[in-house]
Amino acid sequence: MQTTIEEKARGYEVPVIYIDPRNTSRACPIHGAEMIYGKDRRGTCSKGEETWHRNVVACYNLLLRALGGDGGAAPSRLRALATVDRGPAPLVLTTAHEPTPIAYEAWVRWGP
Repeated sequence: MQTTIEEKARGYEVPVIYIDPRNTSRACPIHGAEMIYGKDRRGTCSKGEETWHRNVVACYNLLLRALGGDGGAAPSRLRALATVDRGPAPLVLTTAHEPTPIAYEAWVRWGP
């Protein structure tokens, strides 16, 4: 996967930043507080009580690490609004983190 990303980025002249992915889902990207996970991949921030999917937390924290430039611990929460791909990427709960449910009937093929 990394090779494919590098090739695509090179093709579009986009820089690639290498980040250490360890422990990226452990801290809330907004508060920096510990995430508490249950049996599924959803967790709750121990400070703000927002509910996040584990993969979303990791992606946001990878972005924050990239913006910090050192690949280490996530930078200041003041970087919560960053310009990415020419548009703002706010770290606020404006949408649901779970997929939109689709009715079973929408998936069934109806015969003639």
